[in-house]
Amino acid sequence: EIIKKLESENVFAGNLKAFLDAMPTSSSGGIALLSPSAAIGTWQGHIVIDNETVLHKGIIAMRESVQKELSCDNLKKEERDFLTSLDIAYEGILIYAGRLGEAIRNKAEAEHDPAKKKNYMTMFEAVSRVPAYPAETFYQAVQSFWIIKTVVGLSVPFNAHGLGRLDQIFYPFYSRDIENKTITRDEAREILEELLIKSMSHNMRPYSNYISDFSHRFDGSEAVTIGGLTGDGRDATNELTYLILEAAYRSKTVINIVVRVHKNTPDELHLLISDLLYNKISNVSILNDDVCIKALVNYGYILEDAREYAAISCADICTPGKSGAIGASSILLCNLLDTTLRNGMSATLLGDISDAGLKTGEILTFKTFDDLLTAFFKQFVYTLTLIDKGVDIRDRVYAAQLPAPLISAFTPSTLRKKKDVTAGGEDYNVEFIILMNSIANLVDSLFVIKQLVFEEKCFSLSELCKAIDNNYHGYDELHEKIVNYHMKWGNGHPVIDQFAQEITSRFVDEIKKHKNFRGGPFVPSIVSMITHTISGRLGIATPDGRKAARPYAAGCSPYNVEKSGPTGVFRSVAALDFNNILECSLNIKLHPSSIGKNIESRKKWISLLKTYCNLGGMQLQPTIVSHQDLLAAQKDPSAYSDLIVKVGGYSVYFTELGRELQEEIISRTEHSGL
Repeated sequence: EIIKKLESENVFAGNLKAFLDAMPTSSSGGIALLSPSAAIGTWQGHIVIDNETVLHKGIIAMRESVQKELSCDNLKKEERDFLTSLDIAYEGILIYAGRLGEAIRNKAEAEHDPAKKKNYMTMFEAVSRVPAYPAETFYQAVQSFWIIKTVVGLSVPFNAHGLGRLDQIFYPFYSRDIENKTITRDEAREILEELLIKSMSHNMRPYSNYISDFSHRFDGSEAVTIGGLTGDGRDATNELTYLILEAAYRSKTVINIVVRVHKNTPDELHLLISDLLYNKISNVSILNDDVCIKALVNYGYILEDAREYAAISCADICTPGKSGAIGASSILLCNLLDTTLRNGMSATLLGDISDAGLKTGEILTFKTFDDLLTAFFKQFVYTLTLIDKGVDIRDRVYAAQLPAPLISAFTPSTLRKKKDVTAGGEDYNVEFIILMNSIANLVDSLFVIKQLVFEEKCFSLSELCKAIDNNYHGYDELHEKIVNYHMKWGNGHPVIDQFAQEITSRFVDEIKKHKNFRGGPFVPSIVSMITHTISGRLGIATPDGRKAARPYAAGCSPYNVEKSGPTGVFRSVAALDFNNILECSLNIKLHPSSIGKNIESRKKWISLLKTYCNLGGMQLQPTIVSHQDLLAAQKDPSAYSDLIVKVGGYSVYFTELGRELQEEIISRTEHSGL
């Protein structure tokens, strides 16, 4: 009956029934829903492992260290069991590498083409050495890295396995080979191109049925981190920093290339990034070292470790090899506001859900905006407590029943502590609380209520709620007043920017009160992945004027209300306090003219980027493409197969996206010129 009613009103044009009919009968197990406003991530492999030790030491030596510990007589049973699991993990890697070498040798023996045979033998020689022994060459280092990435990726359930700081990891091998003239720059770049392509192939996310319309085939959320600072505070940029960017351009993979920038980042690197962006290579994002390092220190990381951070997937950060599998849970902000307005009930386009939250009062009891805001934060605290309990159960089950020896094998502190990462063997662990769907829609919704309902008294809260229930049909004047209200977040207006900062800071304060099972903090994150379209499709209208079944804003981005250009966007986003946030994704769609053809134009873009970072902005991921090109790509996908865009924190081929996400990206505000 709900479907018939909504379809008769032409809300979905027939799509809702198709959506319901096509929903998969089983989930991937990646998410567990606790309420309409809360979910916990159930994956285990959200990590950046220690890749450097194996390159310099080799698996055999690492295994010998474990066996030495096993020879001690005073081990507790749980310690001996853990060390045995590491020993088995290392043995498994050696067996896998041996079988890989045997398969390559068989191919070499069967090959009659001399050039191909030689290539197979080169591969065989590398696999015969690594990862069992230390890598001696750049080629061997990359081969060893790939084998370890493969086995760790296969060992855990749902996996987001960041590649780490590749320009730092591989540079000693590259520089030695260049000095010895055993490799050329072009040969090294080709190896890196192959690594990016193979990493992308690891990251396929084949979703079935109608869900694929909201998703993508290749998930560009596994991050390569380059640039930034060294542990002792020096600029870390080296020749491989540039070479990896060139490899990203030539391979046109959707692997997320995260460039860390700081006050002393070379102008040459900024110019290369600008050149790639102008040429529509939107697989590059920016992280601001000054903010990220400070945030990590605020959550207990020592300064040297904080400086060594890398992105895991979208924009979430940790110190490689010192953090365990990082959990992530979500609070859907607009759902939470809806639950507040309905006294604990939640309305969705699939039907109403009773007892979705606390009973914090009927709307008539809210005499002031502060009354409503108090009720909203009571709902937030209640939802956060639900997540805390769910995360605690998840983590205790993992520690008891689902240890992660192959993650622990590349987390050095676990050997010292003789504990698996699921039991607290890592140096740092956090639980991300994602403020999802969405900061922009929530801030604009609350500000509309504050200004138009309680201060200007343009309409009552009851009237606004009725308009929402009717998807604004019959309330055209009210809807127009909301949509055209002069203060929307994303335009650099100091009043609403301050309001947004106050709201998010209250979220941060509440989140910081919680710790997980292993003693690590809960930390805020502002991303959306693909949920801004899926949740938007199921969501009723919201007080900011968004109509039912429309996407929410992506990540930390404004809701297509920008009238002051990218400078307004940057001022508004940077007004949030990112010193206590460990992840955000700011999507901004720019016409190539915003970057410019010549160096002088690009220097203006670089100056804008630096100003955003100086203001306190944490992250930026531009999509550089014209509106016309996106429309053309929909009509002729084969002609635009390598067109890369940013979605909710990751890179993806535009033509591989489902129609819903394509339309959402097309609808984003396009900024042209500076």
